[in-house]
Amino acid sequence: MTHSNKIPTLLLQGLLKGYSLQNLKWILNQAHLETGHFSSRIFRELNSPFGMSCVRSRKTTQIGCENLSDGNTAGVYSSKWSAINDRFLWDEEFDIDPRSNNYAKEVSKSYHPSSTYEASVTNTRADLHGGFGLLSWVLVFAPLPILALVVYLIK
Repeated sequence: MTHSNKIPTLLLQGLLKGYSLQNLKWILNQAHLETGHFSSRIFRELNSPFGMSCVRSRKTTQIGCENLSDGNTAGVYSSKWSAINDRFLWDEEFDIDPRSNNYAKEVSKSYHPSSTYEASVTNTRADLHGGFGLLSWVLVFAPLPILALVVYLIK
């Protein structure tokens, strides 16, 4: 799945779960930051767009774990779709409201130890218009009229 194909998956799943467009854009920026512009080995080989460590105590969609050379662990997913579901499960575990105006702050305080994480994600701009463009993507791949409306609202 290329990074342009992840956008509809994230949008569709997020809308179905009640996420605001603003918060979905923040999550997409988070994935962009965590994967080094969707180019990391963890993203490509482990299907992990959020840099999620191995889950030990909450409900998860991970199918395994990998020990990394830096001493950390990485969750392994069967697909990007599964990893996106796991990211939403993470929000549920920490009781984070998907429509909250403070979503970025609430996620950041639990997701990453850096005091600058929220700003780093917020200032990352995922390439929504790269490749052949998001609008073109919607016209070719999106069978749902609601998704076309979402794209229009994002622009």
